[in-house]
Amino acid sequence: MTALATRSSPTRPRVWPPLVLALLVLGSWVWLRLPARAPEPEPHEVHEPAPAPAPPEFSPYEAEARALLGGLDHADPLALGWVVERVEGPLDDGRIKLTVRQDERQFAVWIATRGASERPAPTQTERWEFFYDRPQPLGAKVELDEFTAVLEAIAARVRAHE
Repeated sequence: MTALATRSSPTRPRVWPPLVLALLVLGSWVWLRLPARAPEPEPHEVHEPAPAPAPPEFSPYEAEARALLGGLDHADPLALGWVVERVEGPLDDGRIKLTVRQDERQFAVWIATRGASERPAPTQTERWEFFYDRPQPLGAKVELDEFTAVLEAIAARVRAHE
């Protein structure tokens, strides 16, 4: 047999093409897994941190709302360990907003004139309806009896002053 016949012999396995292919695939995989590096800033570029966000603006706690709530104010206890964080209003639409807090959890209580909303109110007085928003931070668990106790505590103050 000649040298040419041995190279193309069907009985001899061809090792080089699969080996080269395996090395290319491995090299590509490693290259893709390397962490990307940000380009170095030019010496004349100055990167300053972004300015801090402005604190949220709150509506004032007007005398009308203060009288309706019997002077309820920041840090006043309500029920089941919930306390008043902030009171705002009356707002442009006439509603009053109370933010209540217990540890890291908080939620808003909205007081609106009776009949102002199409939704049924969980708590009502003769002239007012009381609603609550989702607790914050998102995913915080507040039991229904906690919502109810807080709304009833606020409604009791309103009933005494409406």
